[in-house]
Amino acid sequence: MNPKYQPLMESFRFKKGVEVKNRIVLAPMTISYSQQDGTLSDEMIVYYESRSNGVGMAVTGSAVVTSNGKVFGGELAADRDDMIPSLQRLAAAIKKHGAKAILQIFHGGRECLPDAVANGEIVSASAVAKEGSSVIP
Repeated sequence: MNPKYQPLMESFRFKKGVEVKNRIVLAPMTISYSQQDGTLSDEMIVYYESRSNGVGMAVTGSAVVTSNGKVFGGELAADRDDMIPSLQRLAAAIKKHGAKAILQIFHGGRECLPDAVANGEIVSASAVAKEGSSVIP
């Protein structure tokens, strides 16, 4: 390895005391591997476990925080307590090789598809319509 990249492989301690084994981070990527109800699939476990080996932190793809925040099918859900066992299983897979597990939380806002949310009710922080749509949330 080129010596100028050696610092990437050194551990790092955050101000609050959390330490990561190196400075490599698996960036969040939405992969749509969850079940339609937002629970984890076996494919998602395999995906994160294999990609978390060797990194200091792994950030999951989008996890919806409310049921009306879905943009597409297959999003991981973190919107109700019965999702906790699924999320714990994901965290354990990421931590298996020493990486820290980070959950990326998400709400689709005006980008949600009416078919993906209950009663087609899209909510947003703005009254600006989705690009290419005449529907204002």
